[in-house]
Amino acid sequence: MGGILVHVGQAVPTATMAAAYIAGALILYQSAVWAYQISPFHPLAHIPGPKIARVGRLYEAYWDWWRGGRYMNKIAEMHAQYGPIVRIGHDEVHCSDPNFSSTLFGSPNQVRDKPQHMCNILVSGALPHSTIVTTSQALHRARRAPMSRFFSRAHVFRFEDEVLRLASVVADKMLLPERRGKSFDVRDAFNCFTADVVFLHALGKPLGFVEMQEAWTPNLATWTEMMTDMVYLIKHNAWARWAAIVTPKLAGMFSTSVKALNELMNVTIPGLLKSATDDVENDRMFPILLRGGMDGKSQVAPGAEMDMFRLGGEATVLLTAGTETTSAALAIITYHILARPEVKAALAADLAGLDPTALKWTELERRPYLWALIHESLRHSPPIVARSSRIAPLEDMVYIPRARDKSADPAPPVTIPRGFTVAMSTITSHYDPTIFQDPAEFRPERWLVKDGDGNVIGNNEELKKSLLTFGRGSRACIGENLAMCELFIMTAMMALCVIPRARLDDRMTADYVTYDHEKLTLQTIYGNVATHMVVS
Repeated sequence: MGGILVHVGQAVPTATMAAAYIAGALILYQSAVWAYQISPFHPLAHIPGPKIARVGRLYEAYWDWWRGGRYMNKIAEMHAQYGPIVRIGHDEVHCSDPNFSSTLFGSPNQVRDKPQHMCNILVSGALPHSTIVTTSQALHRARRAPMSRFFSRAHVFRFEDEVLRLASVVADKMLLPERRGKSFDVRDAFNCFTADVVFLHALGKPLGFVEMQEAWTPNLATWTEMMTDMVYLIKHNAWARWAAIVTPKLAGMFSTSVKALNELMNVTIPGLLKSATDDVENDRMFPILLRGGMDGKSQVAPGAEMDMFRLGGEATVLLTAGTETTSAALAIITYHILARPEVKAALAADLAGLDPTALKWTELERRPYLWALIHESLRHSPPIVARSSRIAPLEDMVYIPRARDKSADPAPPVTIPRGFTVAMSTITSHYDPTIFQDPAEFRPERWLVKDGDGNVIGNNEELKKSLLTFGRGSRACIGENLAMCELFIMTAMMALCVIPRARLDDRMTADYVTYDHEKLTLQTIYGNVATHMVVS
């Protein structure tokens, strides 16, 4: 028989007992936290939602990380079951009603911070210091203010001829004899176009994707895909965030894509910034900010941190976000023009008489069908799908439900206590059937206003208030005006010069441009948006 391992009366080592006590205490503490989160005593207990979603962030991590960017799909299911406002986390509420956007995003005088949880997606190098992931509204305002005027509507107008020139070069390259009859993904061409526009506008120098290479690749798609592929791993995994922070020192151990991404952030973009700044005649945004002035007259506000390191992070975010989203939107628009003969015909009639060498943004905005087509595309397939979250630290938010039909009384107001996270998302708000009838249908006509005789007399600006593509409030997309200029000019250029000689590749279906899941950006069942076409 074996001996007794621990004799009666033998003392258990102190360290072992201490470890057991600590482990037990931690388990009890965490259990108590979870019990409180699902209890009726929690400040968000009055907001409906599945109990499993109220416990920590494991449910969100499962659908985001393990199931590959499908928590938005689950949130949409919650809204279908519980209504327009649901609790999706232990400290977070989600609203699908577009009318709530003015409350969520607030007025300029209302404080709206960004939750750290939603900012954990950018942690490497200078990226955590960029405006887009700045949690404090005060610091966000200080960082954003010096850049805002460079993206104003008036400022974009000054340089719209540069957008037109690059759009013309892209169209000419698509029509080259050696490209005829060969299928290609037009999104690659648009990726080159948008990257060059963004850097030319902000830095005074394009990256050369459009004019300095014959093919549409390489482009920024590899880098942006690398970033979006890692986004939910980094967001939900502290070890992954640590790895992303030290990656610049360990890049040689990873794939060539990781090394290329780090070279972009830490070598290429800082080098371009320095080169542009050394040119004393360069009057674009980054050179001016790095030289310490707004326009040579006024100085940058204190606290804006306009140094080479931080602005390198801003440039990386601006380049990747401004390239990926607009190129996807253009590819989606192109698909619908080529896939729908009625859209193609209506657009051709709308643009009749225009000279493609003299396109003007203001003139194109007055073309009602073009305006409707672009806005319907941004509604139906918004490039950014991830939820937009805010915290009101100084006031409660109140959601006032609308009656979903005329025969029903509206539900009572719902109060969200201050300090908790509240979110909205394009993919739920843009598909609200009480605002957008038959929301799953792609129908540009919903944006047209007609007189009693059925003649188009303008566009539905009121409906535009429910569009959340670029966000709202003080944290709305800074590049909205530049993006809209690109969308109008490039879409018109395609319709006038390329579309008449183009057709979709035989493999193309709506699945290539239709939402299936998200990695911040819209993802299809095949991954990134793609529109394969052939020019004859």
